[in-house]
Amino acid sequence: MGAVEVVVLGLALSMDAFAASVIGVMTAACCVVGLAIGRRLGHLLGDDAELPWRHLLIFIGTRAFLGL
Repeated sequence: MGAVEVVVLGLALSMDAFAASVIGVMTAACCVVGLAIGRRLGHLLGDDAELPWRHLLIFIGTRAFLGL
């Protein structure tokens, strides 16, 4: 393997690692924002905030189970 191939392979690996780290950081940031929004909406709406989402998850699970 020549020097050019090694350099190209090294660049490809570093770009892949960079992309994975960007995806990880963005996922963590979205989780933190989602938790903050959920906490505020939970205080605002109380226990009634769970009811529509509970039904939505049951609906999605039922559709997935039935293969629709």
